[in-house]
Amino acid sequence: MQFRSLCLACACAVSTQAPAGERFAVVRFDPPVVPPDVAAAMRARGAEWTLPRYLMASVADDCTDGGYPYLVRGDFDGDGQDDHAFWASTRASTGTMHVLWVLESSRQRLIELDRDDGNEMHLLPLSVRGRGESVYDHHRGLGVTLQADAPEAVICWKSARAWQRQRDGSYREMLTSD
Repeated sequence: MQFRSLCLACACAVSTQAPAGERFAVVRFDPPVVPPDVAAAMRARGAEWTLPRYLMASVADDCTDGGYPYLVRGDFDGDGQDDHAFWASTRASTGTMHVLWVLESSRQRLIELDRDDGNEMHLLPLSVRGRGESVYDHHRGLGVTLQADAPEAVICWKSARAWQRQRDGSYREMLTSD
C-alpha cells in the first residue's frame, strides 16, 4: 500500500484523556499547510471548512505511517498531475459534517466521494493505491488493475474503501483488501 501523505513528520500527541463527549483516546494532529488549490476549493463551497484534527489512537497505531492521515495526493484522473483527496469538516445543523473530496488539479474540479455521520473519531485515514496495482473489488467479485492512482480510506491495512475514476469522470467505490 502506498502512502503519499503531504506531511510525513506531523506534530501529533496521544491524548491520555478522551476529548469532551468522546469515549476513546485520540491522536491530535496539527494539520499541514493546506495546498492553495485545496484551500480555494474549500472556500468556494461557501461554508467554513477545516481539515480534521483527531484520529482514534487505536486506529492511528495500526493504520497510519505517522503522517497526517486526512490529506493525500496522487494522479487520480490519470493526466500526469498531482490531485488531492482529503476529508474536510464543517458545522452543520446536525453537528459536525465530514466530506471526503477529490480535487482534480488540472480541471479544478471538486468531486464528493463520501460523507461521514458526523463523529470525527471514526473518520478513516487515507492512503493511495498506485496506478497499475491489482486490487480485489469485493462489491463486484473480481480483480481490478487500477488505470490511475486511487484514493483509499483504510480500515487497518487489511481492507479499505477505494474510489476509481471512470471514463465518464465519475468515481466508483470499491471494497478492497490485500
